[in-house]
Amino acid sequence: MLRSLKGLYHLLVAMAAMLWFRFPSRKLTVIGVTGTDGKTTTTTLIYEI
Repeated sequence: MLRSLKGLYHLLVAMAAMLWFRFPSRKLTVIGVTGTDGKTTTTTLIYEI
């Protein structure tokens, strides 16, 4: 019971923040870098752009 109330609380807070800040995630650009080699170099280059 307590776990479900905690989850509901977090959901309501997240939704309130989403409305208050006018959906900030729509303005984000997300770039995923995966693989074995070169992740640090690639992310550094992307950061510098």
